[in-house]
Amino acid sequence: MVDKKKESVDKIIQSIGGEKNINAVYHCATRLRFQLKDTTQFNQAQAKEIPGVLGTKLTGDEVQFVIGGEVGNYYSTVINQYKITEKNSDEAADTPKNGLVKRIVENIVGVMAPIITALIGFGLIRAVLALLVLLGLSRESLNYQIINMIGDAAFYFLPFLIAASAARQFKTNLYLALGITGVLLHPTFQSLVASDVSMQLFGLPIREAAYSGTVIPIILIVWVMSYVDRLSEKIIPSVLKTMLKPLFIVIIMAPLALMILGPIGAIFGDGLFFVVDYLRVTVPWLVPTLMGIFTPLLVMVGMHTALTPIAQVSFSTVGFEIVQGPGMLASNISQAGAAFGVFVKTKDKQMKQIAFSSGITALSGITEPALYGVNLKLKKPLIYVMISGGIAGFYAGISGLVRYSFGSPGLLTLPVFFGEDASNIVKAAITLALAFSISFVLTVIFGFEESIEEDMKKLEKPSPIVLEKRTAAEEALIQGFVRGSVLPLSEVADEVFATEQMGPGLAIDPVSGEFHSPIEGTITTVFPTKHAIGLRHDNGLEMLLHIGLDTVKLDGEGFELFIEEGQRVKAGDLLARVDIDFIKSKGYDPTSVLIFMNNQNEPVFFEHDELIDYSNKLVTII
Repeated sequence: MVDKKKESVDKIIQSIGGEKNINAVYHCATRLRFQLKDTTQFNQAQAKEIPGVLGTKLTGDEVQFVIGGEVGNYYSTVINQYKITEKNSDEAADTPKNGLVKRIVENIVGVMAPIITALIGFGLIRAVLALLVLLGLSRESLNYQIINMIGDAAFYFLPFLIAASAARQFKTNLYLALGITGVLLHPTFQSLVASDVSMQLFGLPIREAAYSGTVIPIILIVWVMSYVDRLSEKIIPSVLKTMLKPLFIVIIMAPLALMILGPIGAIFGDGLFFVVDYLRVTVPWLVPTLMGIFTPLLVMVGMHTALTPIAQVSFSTVGFEIVQGPGMLASNISQAGAAFGVFVKTKDKQMKQIAFSSGITALSGITEPALYGVNLKLKKPLIYVMISGGIAGFYAGISGLVRYSFGSPGLLTLPVFFGEDASNIVKAAITLALAFSISFVLTVIFGFEESIEEDMKKLEKPSPIVLEKRTAAEEALIQGFVRGSVLPLSEVADEVFATEQMGPGLAIDPVSGEFHSPIEGTITTVFPTKHAIGLRHDNGLEMLLHIGLDTVKLDGEGFELFIEEGQRVKAGDLLARVDIDFIKSKGYDPTSVLIFMNNQNEPVFFEHDELIDYSNKLVTII
């Protein structure tokens, strides 16, 4: 049995230049991320055609493949099939430098993305605990204390998670990074901070700050440590590196962390919280509204994770946040509503299936499948998502909705909105209902243009065939398929057909609306909009009959079909009856084309100076 996931992984590796071009691989909730030595080897066009890949993004030396909920399985397949580790990270090729702000954002995203799953898991434990308290669990009980300890563990020791991820991001020693972080979390330091003792080290002051649960100070410390690491590599003799290099790093970094870097990071974090809290008090609707509108765009460029440190500062300071949760709830559920709207509206069976499954996923808070597979692809639904997200986000803001713990906002993670304010969950439910209903209704009422034409351009061509030489009696003959004037493809007013991007063929300007089979063979494809039919000749030649230009937008109106997929046909059998006058009245060109999809022989065309019909021979393949 063919392992389709392994096939997709193999194609992913090929699209990024092979195993030797990879420094490291990791994943977040929905994306498979590769750090490359040479990004010029990344073939984005090839990558976008890989089954299971919803989208791609190149940022710095990292390529991201948007997979969705299956990303963990794809990652496991990569690890099991290929020998990819981080040992080669020092061999990375130099990559062009981006702007300062972009590099900062990329590094924050690179640090936060791998640990989001841990924050979600432990955050939901805290959310469940809040629900249990509302149901009567006493805060004084032993059960409460143990569950609270479990839920709080990842956040109390969050600096260690940050340090480990930052060490990978900045390519420095993981264990030294954890050790330096341990200095800030040591019980002795914590007790000194809690006391009124003025701390100094050899007369130099140490700022009293609690670093449990912090993000920004640790990222800053590990980033500076990466440069100290490289400096020690250059100045310490090789024979002494084993002993002196780690000592050199600790002697420099521990005081720097305590006296300078930790305090700078803490002050910066406090400043961010002040700004966010000021906005919450003075214009409470602003941040949730903006997040409701622009979250899809942030997800597309991978910047939504960069806001996590700001949210964590708010959590650790006041116990809730408004930066991500309320607005992203509005946006995520709007994605689901639009996807279900497409499910109801579309006539494309494959799109209907994708819309339904991705809508379910979006309801749970994972939106990439709906974003890339449905709403962005069809364009208009994404506009409806942003409108709906903005309206629902505005309500979330003016109602005072907050999020009490981490968890990708969605239907299944509503417990993250349980907290001290019992009405908060009601506000979350109303936000959810508004977001889903508005985007769903907008999608169903105003609709969208199905991009079947684009899908046709992306269809993987059938395997090429070479027909054997035949006698005159055995030649593969292609008959006329409609009464009209024969035209070369070069005269067709469609660049894709005229330049033979889909293959060689011919066109007919029809004067009749009856379209007949040009061959004896099988119907392989019938497009839902009835404007295109795939056929396979008994000798293996595959072809596409496309009735009219851009007529996909008519959504089947004016078309009547007399065949179905898998049906056998003979040359001359009636395939479709089309209202040519109706097509013209709608402003579309009725010129119809017949494309040979997998022929390697040279077609020989008969020339016709007058009108032909389905009894005339058009082409012979010899």
